[in-house]
Amino acid sequence: MDHDWIVEVEDDKGAAITGATVALVVSSTVAGMDFPFASVAATHAHKSGGVYEASKPIAPVVGDWILIVRLAKKSSVVQPLKMRAKGKVEIQTVPSPKTVATIGFRAELKTIGKSQLRRSRFKVTLFPSSEIVCISGTEYFGKGTQFRIFAENHTLALLREKKADDGVIMTLFCADERSRNTLVPAAGGGLVKVAAKSFGPTAGITPGTKHDPVIGLDISPPDMYTYLSGVGDSEPGRVIEVGFFTHSYPGGPILFNKDEDPSIPNRLDTDFDARMKDFNPTNVAKWPKLKLAMAASGTWHVWGCSATTHNKNLVAAALDHKKAGDDSHFTVDTTSKHHGGELDEKVEERTTRKRVKRDMNTRFRKLSYMAAAAKFLGIPVFGPPPGVGSSFANPSKPKKGQPEISIMYIDIASNPSTYTYFKDEFGPEFEPTNTPFDKGYVDYQRLGTRGFPPAAPFSSEYYRFLQKFDPKPAKEKTKLTFADGQSVRLDSSHTKLKVSATNGFATPGKTGHLYEIHVTTDETLSRAVYVQDDGKIFKVNKDAAGKFTVLGALIP
Repeated sequence: MDHDWIVEVEDDKGAAITGATVALVVSSTVAGMDFPFASVAATHAHKSGGVYEASKPIAPVVGDWILIVRLAKKSSVVQPLKMRAKGKVEIQTVPSPKTVATIGFRAELKTIGKSQLRRSRFKVTLFPSSEIVCISGTEYFGKGTQFRIFAENHTLALLREKKADDGVIMTLFCADERSRNTLVPAAGGGLVKVAAKSFGPTAGITPGTKHDPVIGLDISPPDMYTYLSGVGDSEPGRVIEVGFFTHSYPGGPILFNKDEDPSIPNRLDTDFDARMKDFNPTNVAKWPKLKLAMAASGTWHVWGCSATTHNKNLVAAALDHKKAGDDSHFTVDTTSKHHGGELDEKVEERTTRKRVKRDMNTRFRKLSYMAAAAKFLGIPVFGPPPGVGSSFANPSKPKKGQPEISIMYIDIASNPSTYTYFKDEFGPEFEPTNTPFDKGYVDYQRLGTRGFPPAAPFSSEYYRFLQKFDPKPAKEKTKLTFADGQSVRLDSSHTKLKVSATNGFATPGKTGHLYEIHVTTDETLSRAVYVQDDGKIFKVNKDAAGKFTVLGALIP
């Protein structure tokens, strides 16, 4: 029996395409190659009207095959196939495991004289080039969350809302699987994996549980940045969206929860999480064409948390004290714990609404991963506002016959004070997303365009007292910040703060505040400073009775 494979290629408007590269090869041919297998030579030639036929006979062999259709500035189409025996002489060609959405397939059996011909026909639609790039992290708390699912579901949501077309390519860096997967929309719904690159073996790794990353085997954000830089070099403007699906904090998405050295500008090979420093000149030099990969209308997303409890408490208190005026002082106390329940830190801050607004404005402008990304990329960068966490759910009801799509989102209703404060103080630039599959995130690029709010006047009453209880080694365990930037640091968390309002302590008729940090395990390590309302700051020493009453040197 004879066999042939006919491929008809058209664009998304139905016009015939004559200049495509069409190849039908055994899958092992592309082993070790990157999608879209650019080095694979054509097996078919154009005949007429967008129809391609094999240049020379192709011998069918039972097993895995792949159809590749490429054209510059179009999304490549790759269809995994199986050839399987039917009877003694016939071999059937079928899409496997699914038909991709950009292909129409039919098979026919023809009798020509005394011979039979098994013909497979593929109608391929090439869409303008577009790509979604995602990275999914690990569930280092071991709770079973597989972030890869949310990344794939997000692409399905974009397809459902017509924000991506059937030709879109999804590139997923999956930390759980130690692989970079290429997926495309499937006919009838879902996604089809059409290529994969392994970074390391997965034996002993269970998705949704913790494993310690290994240099050279595990994925880190620089792997994605380097890939994007390659896209920027080969096909600028192809990427319509980048997304991190993982845990996160204001400093960046967390893939494995590893430590960094913030004192150095370069990334360490032992660091597997995203950082604000990823966009500084030292590191950008390693992925110089990253931002060229992004489409003019492209967006960057952090779908995880920014759940710093103290930030949430600050804005709630600022909202509560709105009637008292912007310069009226109030105190915010926060105790934070790790996910496992261990005590992390305590913060006591005496502040004002004007200071809180200035602080939050700085976080939108530079003190967050989203702000650093927005400044470098020059495109919308969406993330959670300071103080809120993300959730996993399906917040929208699908239409009849459509499957549910679980997503990462922020429940605005569970954070009423936070969103009310930010809308009041940072509107209209503070505009949370609110679509069926994107809720509660804000654009840090847009927020960075706001003018700076007025600075708070100098105040001896302002302070921030931080105690860190994390057992990991740290340069400081206690830090008292005062006088708009001055600080006292102690290598102990066994501390208590005493604050006293004074008059004439240093200068007759001048008021101020005395700050005493007592080390409860060793009083000899205790420290004290005096802040006067005219801006002068003094070291304070103990008297013979052990009281902090002796005025020391003026602190510059």
